[in-house]
Amino acid sequence: MSPCKRCAPLKVLTKEEVPGGVGNLYKEFTSVTPDETGMCSKKTFVCNGNGVQISLGELDIVDGEPPDNMLDMMVTMEVTCKMDGTGWVYKFGAEDIPVTQTFCIIGP
Repeated sequence: MSPCKRCAPLKVLTKEEVPGGVGNLYKEFTSVTPDETGMCSKKTFVCNGNGVQISLGELDIVDGEPPDNMLDMMVTMEVTCKMDGTGWVYKFGAEDIPVTQTFCIIGP
């Protein structure tokens, strides 16, 4: 089996673990879907709600914003296991951002 099929689990923070005093904005992911069909393991995280974003620590993923308001947004993040199996990455343009933990928060 390829090393990129055996990544360690990605840490999903709990409300109590969310840094920066935003624990009160914490929201559980709507879904986390593994995909083992390709060359390397992937996971897709989905968060729905008002003004939601997915945080990777240094990078916040905000997409799917309706043009007139922040209601009923859906943000998705797909991460892929690195070829050597040493961790997960999020593709941000041409850059692979290492992902060791993640969480979802709603807007204030």
